[in-house]
Amino acid sequence: MAFIQSSRKKSGGHIDLTPMVDLNFLLITFFMLTTSLAEPKAMDLQMPYKPSDDPNIFHEASAMTLIPSADHKVYYYEGLPQQPLHYEVAYLTGNNSLRDVLSRKQKELHDAGMPAIQVIIKPDTTATFDDLIQVLDEMKILKIRCYAITDIAPAEAVVLKVQAEN
Repeated sequence: MAFIQSSRKKSGGHIDLTPMVDLNFLLITFFMLTTSLAEPKAMDLQMPYKPSDDPNIFHEASAMTLIPSADHKVYYYEGLPQQPLHYEVAYLTGNNSLRDVLSRKQKELHDAGMPAIQVIIKPDTTATFDDLIQVLDEMKILKIRCYAITDIAPAEAVVLKVQAEN
């Protein structure tokens, strides 16, 4: 009797990978939920601030406008804009710094019994983002609570350009 040999070969054991795939998904999910990504860098701004005594009052004597510009300069004027406009110059660091100007104004207002300083920040098109951040840092350091950021007026920009060239 002749035995017919089968051409089928015996296969090795079969490995089921389903549990390993499940474990990988569980690990990925765990690490995604427990890992902190890059923390956003944001500055805490609380605008607008209104003094508690009268929410609608604006004191011209306590107002100061700051215009950060090129070369780390900050042009400023006190009160409301007068005609003709004339800016004083302060620097972000060194002599005649912005901190000196603002702290002097704060002291003058405090000594006169006036309300706290109110600052309007109008960045020029030549100002860098870093300069604006430094101005905002000065607001935080000097504890100036009433400040706002707005666009520079076209008339102010023209006068600023002329004064910067001189």
